Amino acid sequence: MQKKLFFTLIVLLALVLAACSTGSQETEPAVYYKATFVLDGVVYAQQQVAEGGTPTQVALNIPGLTLVGWQNDAGETVTPESLPLTGDATYTAVVKPQLDQHKSFLFVDVNGFLWPEQPLTGDALAAGLKALAQEAAHPYFPELPQGEEAVTKAQLQEVLSQFFDGEQVTKALEQQGETVLRRDFALVMCSLLGRDTTARISLTEESKMPLDVNKNTQDYLYLLEASVDHTQDENGVAWTEVDIPTGLEPGFVNLSGYLYYVQEDGTFLCDGDVGTLRFDADGRYTSGDAELDDMVAQILDELLQAEPEADRMTHLRTVFDYCVESFEYLRRFDNVLGVGETGWEINEAKTMISTGKGNCYNFAATFWALTRGMGFETIAISGTCTSTDQPHAWTVINLDGEDYFFDPQWQYDYNRREIYDKDMFMIPMDKVDWWGYEWADDAF
Repeated sequence: MQKKLFFTLIVLLALVLAACSTGSQETEPAVYYKATFVLDGVVYAQQQVAEGGTPTQVALNIPGLTLVGWQNDAGETVTPESLPLTGDATYTAVVKPQLDQHKSFLFVDVNGFLWPEQPLTGDALAAGLKALAQEAAHPYFPELPQGEEAVTKAQLQEVLSQFFDGEQVTKALEQQGETVLRRDFALVMCSLLGRDTTARISLTEESKMPLDVNKNTQDYLYLLEASVDHTQDENGVAWTEVDIPTGLEPGFVNLSGYLYYVQEDGTFLCDGDVGTLRFDADGRYTSGDAELDDMVAQILDELLQAEPEADRMTHLRTVFDYCVESFEYLRRFDNVLGVGETGWEINEAKTMISTGKGNCYNFAATFWALTRGMGFETIAISGTCTSTDQPHAWTVINLDGEDYFFDPQWQYDYNRREIYDKDMFMIPMDKVDWWGYEWADDAF
């Protein structure tokens, strides 16, 4: 009995020693660290990673954004899934907006003009890039130029390098001058977006052709790519060449005070003539002096917009009355001209419009400038009048094959003297002798 009890105690002691031995061999618990992924200051994802392990790859599933890479706390670009963790780590996402390959990014003004030869402004650049990106991506845009200041080549390169590969941007800008034109922006962006301008365009029903872009315009297809939304299919961009009317009737049209000529095919006449009226490369009528053209446009825009439904003859009367009533007579001897002299109209018109005063030459020149800006082939005449052959200037317009005299300065004088039964607007040729007008034989 004593032997049996002794044996039992020996067994129990062995079990206790075995248990103690097993407990002393347990491993230390594993150490874990946090891998935190941040986008725009907000935690986007977080992982628990054992010491020495690496995070799993994090995909950035935000519409309109492309992940460029991750930066560590030191601002270094790293690949988190290849770095073993030895402590907590934070990675900040570097993103860029995705740009749509087929949206328009260069826009017409309120009158439908694209102005391809005008400098690209900061506002136009910002509007174009934002139009190519989803709205959700706009907060992640780099700082963009703003305002109406012209964008320089250096500014454009800095901005575009944050959307595209830097070497591609440098190559696209190789031939670019220091000041970027809107046309240049269209070419550069089409190149960077990989747009195919050798294809043919298919316009949606809502699409409208810019009024100053036609098949004779430099870089015509690039400008359409930039300014007109078009369709695409599995074969690429679907272009179908069509004749697109401007929506304007053929003939003269005045937009914001500037005169254009709509041809039969619906496009503007550019770098050509209608009678004695000259239209420049942008399709605008020009007197040959840009300063005068801008003065005329400002006046005509106000006068014509006041009577938008009136016909041309009503507008002609409006302009005549404006010349009579808006200026004061100033006797001058420094600009008295001989009979038949020409080439004085531009300077005399600018003097009258800028100072508000002038003599008969200034009155005639101002009416000449304004009416030619309406599409009338007005001629300014230097001659004499009255029985004493006083030097005088007036204008002549041929209407439906008949010549008519218009004399705003003489009308001004009648009004000043409160003589209201004389009208110097549209005097027929069989009445002009009453005032004793004399002019050179080849004046008109």
